[in-house]
Amino acid sequence: MIPVNLIQLTSFLRVAETGNLSAAARELGLSQPAVSQQLRSLEEHLGVPLFERTRRRLVLTGAGHVLARRGRELLALARQTEEAVRQAGRGAILRLAASSIPGEFLLPDLVRRFRDAHPGTAVQLSIGDTRTAWEQLSRGTADLAAVGALPETPGAWQAYPFREDRLVLVVPPDHPWAGRAAVPPAALAGEPLVWREAGSGTRRTAEEFLAAQGVRPDELSIACTVESNEACLSAVAADLGMSILSRLVAAAAIAAGRVAEVPLASPPIRRRFHLLVPTEPSAAARSFLDFLRSQGIMS
Repeated sequence: MIPVNLIQLTSFLRVAETGNLSAAARELGLSQPAVSQQLRSLEEHLGVPLFERTRRRLVLTGAGHVLARRGRELLALARQTEEAVRQAGRGAILRLAASSIPGEFLLPDLVRRFRDAHPGTAVQLSIGDTRTAWEQLSRGTADLAAVGALPETPGAWQAYPFREDRLVLVVPPDHPWAGRAAVPPAALAGEPLVWREAGSGTRRTAEEFLAAQGVRPDELSIACTVESNEACLSAVAADLGMSILSRLVAAAAIAAGRVAEVPLASPPIRRRFHLLVPTEPSAAARSFLDFLRSQGIMS
């Protein structure tokens, strides 16, 4: 019998993880009928149903669970084989996916120092939001992911604390709160907010903090949603609203007087960046992890 097609297997795993044909098709860049046909062909090839089709989502059968577990192992082996061939032909490549803050503020210097120690390894650094970095690691298009929030569902990876960050409240420089000693978090309810997009780890951390301080999601007044840190700062400076951002991001704008930092009468909003490492890391990823440990950045 001809082995399972890896393209069909990739589609099957995305559907298994999302439970939804449309969501899987969007992530794979395919049409829903194409993904549906791949699943149908895979079930016909194996001779067993892989999903129970309920009204709201697709649920794995017993056979589907077996294929999902073994399929991840098979794809990991295929990627390692592909990487080994590429490395043999043109040298090692380390593919890093990162959310905006570690990608823009933490990784560039580390990558430079890593390249100094490993000049034969090329580095590809892809910067997006946290959700995009999760997806790249899940699809196998990244060797490691540096993110500001952990995925809500488990995956074939381990999370290692990487660096720490602190979020701060920033307002336009002429805002009535500018210069105040502190404001209570509850005062943000109903105030116009400039917020990052839904996939942002900064947004998730800010919303979790406010919820813990008794500010319900329906009390937030989102005046503007943006997809980058610089756009967020520019919107605050233009008096579209206030925002909660990384101090790393806001420091230069605060120093230049573009925005003003207002202390919150609460414990500091701290978060950990994490490095997500596949259970079967590539050779280039292992080299980078060894480098981070040698620098005391990761245990």
